[in-house]
Amino acid sequence: MEIVDFRPKKDYLTLDNLYIIQEEAYQRLLQKDIPPQERKNVGIESVFREIFPIESSKKTYVLEYKGYRVGQPQYSIKECYEVGITYSYPIYVNFRLVSPSEVKEEEIYFCEIPVMIEGGKFIINGVPRVIVIQIQRAPGIDFTEQRIGDKKFQMATIITERGNWLEVGVTKREYITIRLDAATKFTVTMFLRCMSEKYSNTTDIIKNIYPVTKVKIKRNTNINDLLGHYLAQEIMVDNEILYYAGMEIDEAIAKYLTSTAPEEGSDVYLIEKKYKPDPVFLKTLMEDGKAGIISHQKALTKFYERIAGSTPSSIETARNLFADRYLSPLRYRIGVAGRYRINRKFGLQISEEEVGLIPEDIIGIIRYIIKMRNREGEEDDIDSLENKRIIPVDEQFCNNFRKSLLKLKRAISEKLNVVEEGEIVSAKTLINPKLINSTIEKFFSRSGI
Repeated sequence: MEIVDFRPKKDYLTLDNLYIIQEEAYQRLLQKDIPPQERKNVGIESVFREIFPIESSKKTYVLEYKGYRVGQPQYSIKECYEVGITYSYPIYVNFRLVSPSEVKEEEIYFCEIPVMIEGGKFIINGVPRVIVIQIQRAPGIDFTEQRIGDKKFQMATIITERGNWLEVGVTKREYITIRLDAATKFTVTMFLRCMSEKYSNTTDIIKNIYPVTKVKIKRNTNINDLLGHYLAQEIMVDNEILYYAGMEIDEAIAKYLTSTAPEEGSDVYLIEKKYKPDPVFLKTLMEDGKAGIISHQKALTKFYERIAGSTPSSIETARNLFADRYLSPLRYRIGVAGRYRINRKFGLQISEEEVGLIPEDIIGIIRYIIKMRNREGEEDDIDSLENKRIIPVDEQFCNNFRKSLLKLKRAISEKLNVVEEGEIVSAKTLINPKLINSTIEKFFSRSGI
């Protein structure tokens, strides 16, 4: 039959291979044709490296990951269609078990991963299926503005790949807080102090937002030269705060600074009035001062008391709790895409290998909120495709694969902790492939297909 073409123009664009994204993602997932020692830290390789090694509580037994091998499918595509089984690659993993008596290395059967055939399809129980690409808000930091009455309140949302989203925003009481969950929030400067000792001192925090001047104050200093400037440090008397950082210097403060200055003078850090510091930022600093949170140690103690409901036995205990929740990329991660977007937003040059939350991110948020309040910053369109990203098959699979390996890790740890002296232990006896295969089967049978 003759086909008649009624299109007015014969020069038209041809469609590219629409499956190429999924096919490339599947290649990243397995890295099938790459030798184990040359594989990149992506796909299931990255998950294995993240979970292993696994140690017993006394560290007498250690199970190490040494690489994996992709086998050949047991049945052909035609046989899988006819019999109603899954067309898959068997995965064999090489483990090394270090025990008090010996070091034993062995390769064991680990799981089955379905094969992607032509057209981006999988054969699952004899039925062709595809994994649907998901579109989600891209990790990073998005800024929005909300009007309540005649006032506008700015907010930043920290969107993560892993871990709960955080909200940083201006409150009705006009200072900046960070909300960790529905019931827990702190001042953003307290959270910054918790992140690093580098930002323990109030002056060090202010230096990253506004220029700070060190002024030598003597008894004969003209108080008119001080009026209108802002304190960039706390003024202490007998370990108690008399004047808070962020306070505008009035006549009373100026007289106190000059009258109590030693003969040789004293150095005081100030924000000059010409910079017109934002009152919301200054009030945030004063909230810290009123709560006595003026150091890294005091911020960590306050964090631990709120989260754990008790006083920490040591600062190291509080530091470990905070780091485990927000500084460990295993638990809290913005990812490569998130780091790229943050660098672009704030003009930073931080390596894309830095996939966790860092203090520079929080400082960037504070600066940008101040810019928005000064009408120099813009809201982000959260519905724009520019602020979204696709989640191909490799990321979807690895998210589920990681959950199953975490369950496996707990099971292996429990077994290693109860091993009796003289008992024979091997990687084969510690690992149950059924646990992994059931998770993989559930993913390909029920989710997003």
